[in-house]
This record gives sequence, C-alpha cells and structure tokens, in this order.
Amino acid sequence: MTALKTRWRWMAIAGAACLVVGAVAGYLQSSFKLRVTLIQNDVTATFEAGGNTGETYKPHQLSAQTLISLMESQKIRQQVSVKARPAVSARELEKRVTVQPERSTDLVHLLVSGKNREDLVDLANLYANEIVQMSQVVQLADLSRMAKFYQDKLSEAFDEIEKVNKELEAFKSLTGLFEPDAETQAYMKQLADLIARIENARLESQVTSLKMTNLEQDVLLQNPYTEKLETAREELRKLLNDYTPAFPRVQTKQDEVAALEKMVLMQSTNTSSRANLASGPYAARRAELKTQKDTYEKQIVELEKSKVDLHKRMTGISEHSTRYALLKTRLDSLRKTTENLSARQRETKLYQDNSAGYYRVFAPATLWDIDGRSRWMKMLLLALGAAVFGILGAAAVIVVAEIADDRLKTGPDVKRVTGLPLLATLSDLNQMTPAEQETWAFRAWTALSGQLSRSANHGMVCGFISSTHGEGRTTWINLLVDAASQRGLRVLTISTRPSPSDLEEMDKAAAESEKQFGEAVAEAMSEAAPQLPVSAVMMTAQALAFPAEVTQKFSGPNALPSAHIALPGWVWNLDRRRQFQRALAHWRSIENMVLLVELPPASVPEAVLLAENLPQIIWLVDSGRPRARETRQQLETLRHAKCRMVGAVLNHEPESVLKL
Repeated sequence: MTALKTRWRWMAIAGAACLVVGAVAGYLQSSFKLRVTLIQNDVTATFEAGGNTGETYKPHQLSAQTLISLMESQKIRQQVSVKARPAVSARELEKRVTVQPERSTDLVHLLVSGKNREDLVDLANLYANEIVQMSQVVQLADLSRMAKFYQDKLSEAFDEIEKVNKELEAFKSLTGLFEPDAETQAYMKQLADLIARIENARLESQVTSLKMTNLEQDVLLQNPYTEKLETAREELRKLLNDYTPAFPRVQTKQDEVAALEKMVLMQSTNTSSRANLASGPYAARRAELKTQKDTYEKQIVELEKSKVDLHKRMTGISEHSTRYALLKTRLDSLRKTTENLSARQRETKLYQDNSAGYYRVFAPATLWDIDGRSRWMKMLLLALGAAVFGILGAAAVIVVAEIADDRLKTGPDVKRVTGLPLLATLSDLNQMTPAEQETWAFRAWTALSGQLSRSANHGMVCGFISSTHGEGRTTWINLLVDAASQRGLRVLTISTRPSPSDLEEMDKAAAESEKQFGEAVAEAMSEAAPQLPVSAVMMTAQALAFPAEVTQKFSGPNALPSAHIALPGWVWNLDRRRQFQRALAHWRSIENMVLLVELPPASVPEAVLLAENLPQIIWLVDSGRPRARETRQQLETLRHAKCRMVGAVLNHEPESVLKL
C-alpha cells in the first residue's frame, strides 16, 4: 500500500491514458441507435362469400414467431444489402439489425445501429420497407395457392356441367321427355338440395385440408435449415452460371444442398416439428381446423344417407323420369357449386389485388428519432472502464515490482530482514521545520537512551553502522548530539573513514548525497549548537595515542559540551585496533559521557574490525537504499564477529498510508 501511495502519479497517468484510449475506442466502436416500429395488419374477415353456407373467407394468418423469423432471414438481408447505399454486407446487417417484438401487442420494433446519422435513417427505412414488401409477397403466395385451388375447382365444375348438359340433351332427344310430373319435380328439388349441400361440404373439407397444409408450411418456415438451404441453392445457381457441373466447387455445393435437403426433411418429420404443431398457437389453430374438417366429413356422411333414402322413395317413379331427375338435379347442383366457387374466387382476387401484407410501417424513421445518448453513454462507460483498468493495471505492475524489489523500505521490512527491534524512525528532514527537527531529536534520544543505558541521564557508548555509504549516519549522530546536550550530557562523536583502498571503490554519488544531507542538517542546527573549538578538531591525528588530551577538554569550568574526532582512513591493523580500544576505555571513564561512533559502511572490512570494540551497535537503514540479501550477509558477518547489535533505526521513513 505504501508503494501505491508513493507512486500514485503513475497510476493517475495510466488511468488518464487509458481513459483517453477508451473514449476514442468507445467512440469508434459505438453506434447510433434508431428504432422503427412495425404494426401487424389485422387479417380479418374482409369479404363474405355467397352460397348456401354463408362462410366468410379468412386468409391464412402466419404466427408472430414465423413473421419474426422471416424478418431475420438471410434472404431479406441479401435484398437489403443489394439496395443499400452505401453498400452493407448481409453479415454486417446481421450484427446491426435486431428485431424486438413487444409483448402482448401487435408491434414489432426494428432496432438498427450505425455511425452515420443520414445513412442510418436510409438503412432503417429501407429495411422496414423490405419487410413490408416481403410480407406482401408471402401473403400473396398464400392467396395465389387459394386462387389456383378455386380456379381448378371451377374448371372441373364447368367441364362437369358441359358433360351433364350433353347427357341431358341426348336423353331428351332419345325419350322425348321435356318436363317431369309434379312428384318427380319435388324429388328433383330435394335431391338437388342434397347434392348441393354435399358438394359444398366436400369443398369446405378440401379448403380446410389446404389450410392445414399451409399451417404445416408455416412450421416449416421456422426450420433452422430452411434458410440455409435457400442460401445454398442461391450460391449453387451463381456457381452454375460461371462453371460446369463437373467443377469441384459446384460438386461440393451440390453435396451441401443435398445434405441440407435431407436435414430439412428430417427436421420436418422429427419430434421437434411435431411438438411445434402440438403446442402453443399452432395446436389451437390445428385443432380448430381439424374440428371443422371432421364436422364437414360428418355432414357429408349424413347427407349421403339422406340421398340414399331419397333414392329409395323414388323407386315408384318411371325409369325415364328418374333418369331425367338425376341429370337435372346434377346440373342444378353443379351450377350452385360454380356460383359458390366464383364468389370465393372473386373474394380471393379482391384480397389479392389489395394485399397490404402482414405488417406496415407505423411511422418512417427520421433524424429526430435517432438515439445518440446511448452512443455517448457507451463511450463514457468504456472510457471509465478503461480508466479503471489502467489504474488497476498500473497498481498491479507497482505491486509486482514492489514484491520483486528486495530493498528495505518500511519498518516491517527492517525488522523482518535484520531481525532487530526498530528503535526509532526519521521522516524526510526537508519537510520538517527546525522546531520539528529539534522535537524529533529529543524524542529519539529519549527512546534510544531509555533502551540502551540505565536512564536518559546516564552516558553510553554506541556505534552507528549501515549497509552502504550515504544512508544518513552523520545526520542521525548530529541530531542526537544536540538532544543529548540539552540533557546536560557531554558528547564525543568519532567518525572513521575507510582505508584508501576502500575509498577508491566508494560510490561517489552516494558519498556526495550523504555529504549534502549532513551539511543541510548541520546548517539547520548551527544556531542552536555551540561551535566546537579548533583544537578539538585538530587533535584527530593524536586522539588515539593521547586520549587524555581529549579528556581534559571535558574537564574543568570551561569544559566543552561536545566534541568531534575525525579519524583518518588508516589501515586498522592489530596495533591500531588496540590503541582504539584503549582510547574508548579511557573516554568511557568520563562522567555522563555519551560516545557516538560513526562506523564505516558494513561493506568494508574495517567496519567489522572497529565494531568488535564497541559495547553496542545500531544498524541504520535508509529507506529504499540497502538490499535484503546484502543486509543479511553483512549482519551475519557482524554477528560472527561477536558484535553486539542492539537494534535498528530507519531513515527517510515513508509516510503511512492511513495518513490524511
């Protein structure tokens, strides 16, 4: 979390960049929406047929699901694709056009998307008009079948009338009988009525059978393979225009057509198609038609029985009269049948000439009907989603980088890697006022002395060591010197430099950084801290050989509150280490003396050699500088050398995540 807080700018940059990219992508990918509403025409009983039955002609009404399937068919998409300007492929229309029926109404909404407003209006109106024309074609096909049925029946009736007329004329010429008696005429009238009713019932039964066939065709239109078959046949016709039947692509397409024909046949006879006929509106309509057909069949049976009974009652009439009566009755029945068929045919023709189709456009689409808000909303959502993705992605990268980074940055890192208690921490001095620095130094000294000496008013000896150069050892010692002086303690600081061979390997950038940082702290403390005398600084070359001279500086009425000894970059052989040990023992005898030693970095051998002579050592960590692996190795070396590591402190502590 600390890493995320310190690198929030990168997250903001990533989020802003992804926001812009998402907005551009959303604008390019999103489209305007346009809705065109179609309303279903009510195919009701428009014309009443003449005849005895008074039946009303009712054109076949396709189901809503069938009509929607036709609207989404590949055929209509191809028709629109050919007429559309600018050109739009059928595959693209499949993505851009959606048919949405409204529940419990006769309305169907055509939802069309596009990027250009004018082209979108033209495309939506074109698609809607093509649907209307398609519905007219489908309706006319149904009417054409009915018209052909009536025409065929009329032709048969006229042929039969002509035949009966010839038989009747031949009978009259042969027998010389022109008018039957009254009894025969009565039987003839009854028989004519019966035959007319039988023919009409038989006609209605055949019409009902045709309607049931149309209903099955309606189910077949919903066959998922029917549309594929029509498309494959169209592609085959195009191939045959360019290639011979022996061409491989033609043969492949022929095989595909044959396979689809089998699938259509199987689908039309399988349980799924039967289930469609046995459920929903199909079941109700089919049951209604079947009931009508059964009724007509029963009527035919009853009328045939009545006809037989009438024939039995006519046995007493002369043979010539009976023959004449039958022919005359047959002729009258055929004339009534032709009148009924002609009336039905006229109705069908009138409906055919005035067919409006199953749907009509409720209102043409205009520019005012375009829904542009959905496009901007989609662009906004995509932009926000991209921004969130960018922020989370940047956060993930930061977290992964933080996990992969083995540098010590926080207090828990220091305690986990060093295995030492964290004694004190220091934040960024550049963001602290001199008063805040002084307050921090007092609290830090109180915390350190309380844990490392008998009390805050007693002296102690402590060394400061770090993993690398420039981590702030000098800074910490300078701040603690002032705090100890405020408590009336005498403070002697000793700084050691690495040997000349190690100085050549020192990181110059790190050394310069530590120097500048220490100078900034010293400048901030210059007003409060007394200036050290020149003799205290000039005694560095003799300090170890003559430790009593340093002791004199802290004795008497003019004793210094603090002094600093800068040791040169010697090679710390055994004699010099013994000399350093004796000097420390001499200086520790001074009452209330605080001795702070700035050891070289642990990366140089002299640090271990000098640390062996100190009673307690503090490990200093600059946040983000030392690495875990080197720190563990260096501490392990110090522990092997029997150095007493008492704790750790953290420099440049990062701000807490919870800090507001």
